[in-house]
Amino acid sequence: MPRRRARERELGRATLAVVAALLVSGPASPVQAGQPAEGLEASGEVSVVAERVASATVSVDATRDVGRVDPRLRGVHVPAWNETAFVNGSLDPRLLRAMKRFNVDFLVFPGGAFGLDWVWNKPNSPNEITTDQFLDLARELGATTKISVNPYQPPKLAADWIRYTNRVRHADVRYWEVVDEPYLHMSADEFIATMREFVPVMKRADPSIRIVTNITAENPEFSRKVIAEVGHLTDVWSIHFFPLPPSSTIDPSSPYSPDDKGAFYRDLLASPRTLAEQVERVRSWVREEHPDRSFEYHLGSWAPVWWGPEDWTVNALPDGLWAVDVLGTLATSRVDAAANWALMNPYPPGRGDFGLVDPEKRPYVIGDALDLWANHFGTRLVRATSNDPLLSAYASLSTDRRTLHVLLVNKRPDGDVEVSFDVVGVRPRGPAAAWILDGPTNPDHPGDYGLRRVAVPTVDARFSWTVPSYAAVALEIPLTRDATLAPPPNLARDKHAYASSEAFNTDGGGMWQTRDFVADRAVDGDPTTRWAAEFFVKEPQWFAVDLGQPQAFDRLDLDWEYWSTEYTVEVSDDGRSWRRVADSTDAVRIEPEPQPFERITLSEPVVARHVRVTMTGRPPTSGAKAGSSTWTPDAFSLWEIGVYLTGR
Repeated sequence: MPRRRARERELGRATLAVVAALLVSGPASPVQAGQPAEGLEASGEVSVVAERVASATVSVDATRDVGRVDPRLRGVHVPAWNETAFVNGSLDPRLLRAMKRFNVDFLVFPGGAFGLDWVWNKPNSPNEITTDQFLDLARELGATTKISVNPYQPPKLAADWIRYTNRVRHADVRYWEVVDEPYLHMSADEFIATMREFVPVMKRADPSIRIVTNITAENPEFSRKVIAEVGHLTDVWSIHFFPLPPSSTIDPSSPYSPDDKGAFYRDLLASPRTLAEQVERVRSWVREEHPDRSFEYHLGSWAPVWWGPEDWTVNALPDGLWAVDVLGTLATSRVDAAANWALMNPYPPGRGDFGLVDPEKRPYVIGDALDLWANHFGTRLVRATSNDPLLSAYASLSTDRRTLHVLLVNKRPDGDVEVSFDVVGVRPRGPAAAWILDGPTNPDHPGDYGLRRVAVPTVDARFSWTVPSYAAVALEIPLTRDATLAPPPNLARDKHAYASSEAFNTDGGGMWQTRDFVADRAVDGDPTTRWAAEFFVKEPQWFAVDLGQPQAFDRLDLDWEYWSTEYTVEVSDDGRSWRRVADSTDAVRIEPEPQPFERITLSEPVVARHVRVTMTGRPPTSGAKAGSSTWTPDAFSLWEIGVYLTGR
């Protein structure tokens, strides 16, 4: 498959960059659950923006270097109970692709309070992730690691774990935590005693490890006592951030109802200001007790709600916008590392799923937020300010200083913002590109999001551009004529695909079933998996993809396994009424038969939500004689389909 992998790179996978950002609005008063945030009113399903806000000014001073954001902010918990992460002992390649796409740089194991009952060398189930598998994943990603030990087992067990990871495996697990969320399980005195018992034993096993002490900004009595008593044993102070309770569906005492989702989203989007206050509060407590010590600060775990996730509370568009703002808050608060909760974490009571990816390893919207930061932002923060409290602004320069990145979050559900930009210290040269995370507030499928790119034809030291409502936007602005912008994304990637039939899945007739050839395999970004229609059937077939929202596109790429000699391309807004936009006579062969690669370029962009290819003509032979699979003879088959807006 080297030919296909090379072609995939050629067709536009964005190169990874290090995440960086600058939050500009500064801390404000904490948001109280159920109370309107400044500038927003709650009304029914979504919030309604105050009409007085119609424009904003964002100023960027590239001469004011703010520093580097640690890439370890792009972290995630890897709970040991994620049985589907490894299949027959091997890491699921779909999961690895997603984590590399997000450029995850910090991994935490074995998963929150689960570690209080977990014994590292005696797993509860043979399907749980083992220490070796966790270390292998970290090595594959080049990620820094943290492990939380079981405080209810002897300290020697923790020391043995350290010796195994760092001496036997030479894995250099740098961070070790004695108790995760001790304030929920112990008194301050019990936690202090546990630290005094464990840390010396753990340090003797490896003096180079850094001890993480988890406290909370919301319980001063507990945390200040711990800071005073175990500061000499601590290298890193860590807090958690779960700003809102679950909905009243999960907890009847909650102020948030599914009938008024706008109130939840309003308070969630205002909560990063509370996070900034909490980080500074903890830092001030530490300074008071240990003015001459230098510590790291981590956000040990973060998610929109503290338990009981539902798709509308953790996987809707506002959650992605919130995640972008959280990362900005961490950057400007000089936090050194952070871990999102969690990689995958199905939670049956809420019929929802915390996580960066779904059980099929497709990105959730918070994963899309990490994608925006990892691939469309620079490495050096520079000063940026916004005069609008509902428009967060961040700015950075690329490592080679050839590109200025400006990231904006518009928290208005019903209002585009005309932004006037004022840039000093560098000279923008157009055209630029805008990478946008937006879409329906309540999608048909939790994975309906993803990034889209549009052209920004005119940029200068002063220019204007309209930021869509409820959107996070990363502007890539060239500073030199040879600056390289990221190529356009495949709008079909990881979206919901469906087809007239699927080999070994919809064939019927008592045949055994497999999901190896389902429609989603042609939009998963893997050049080695494919969709195939039912085989030994020579009737017309069709393949379609739901882009999640109406999208503009002007190019269609078809990477065939068994190709159609005659086909039409249709689009639809609702998946029922279709209109024809192209056919096989419009295609250009990029690679010849067998298994040709074809590209259709439209004369002008088309806007639609659904794209369908209806296949009617087949080659005269099939299987090995046609240079295609003998496993699915006569079955139309696609390795990948690409839908792009090139902005020619």
